[in-house]
Amino acid sequence: MTGVTVLVDDVRSFSDRRACCTARSSDAGVALLRALRGVRLEHLWLDHDLVRDDTVWPVVHLLDDAALAGEPFDVGTVHVHAARSGPAHEVLVSLRRAGYNVERSTDLRLWRRTARMSTGQDPVGEWTTERAVQLAIHHHEGQRDKGDPSIPYVTHPLRVMAAVRAAGYDERYQRVAVLHDGLEDTRLEVTDLRAGRAPEEEVEAVLSVTKRPGEGNYPDRVQRAAGNEIGGVVKGFDMLDNSDPERLATLARLDAAKAEGLREKYAGGLQLLDQLRPGWRQAGTV
Repeated sequence: MTGVTVLVDDVRSFSDRRACCTARSSDAGVALLRALRGVRLEHLWLDHDLVRDDTVWPVVHLLDDAALAGEPFDVGTVHVHAARSGPAHEVLVSLRRAGYNVERSTDLRLWRRTARMSTGQDPVGEWTTERAVQLAIHHHEGQRDKGDPSIPYVTHPLRVMAAVRAAGYDERYQRVAVLHDGLEDTRLEVTDLRAGRAPEEEVEAVLSVTKRPGEGNYPDRVQRAAGNEIGGVVKGFDMLDNSDPERLATLARLDAAKAEGLREKYAGGLQLLDQLRPGWRQAGTV
């Protein structure tokens, strides 16, 4: 299972629209890292100057304190980007002293700007991938992976979103992917999505992959999702992640029969989806 990319920046997003978890303030950054504690963070991008007088230092202190306690965050590379070289250097020194792999990022081609915010919240009325990710993180808070309780559950929809993007699908598919369990497993409501100005196309796609009360026949659920352009793709990558051999092997150590039952269920679901929606595994091949 691949690691997660995290971005702490008040106004910038990646120009290549790569899948990532975004925090727009230091408080949001601290909350995000705590939610992802124990998860491999392949890349952590930190901007020093955030909205108004806010800076990234609370996030840096969280990382430093964890390392000092002998339990550093599992980070591949920390990338520090800042307009001012002095503060950026101080962040680099602090994190390197704590033992993290840190580098300075100066490539402006990486970024696109969003509307500057007056607070650490998302721009009012703008439905973005970053907003969908934050909704997922917020509503799945406290939930743990069924196979490995040490892993936050939100890493599952994040992986599904990353896989959807890697297959060449646009942000509509990515947003539905990260929210695909929200209506079913959290207090997120359809009204929340519509209040956030999610397009009806995406709302219907999330509904298409949401288990209905009393619905127990899995093939029927796969068939219903397959009937939705976006939902069918998201359901496929959801099943691929759920049937990941590493994930099932971890579950098998707790309950071998359950793990085998899930393997058979998802194998059957994927076979059915391949029949109903051939070519769904790669954008542009359907």
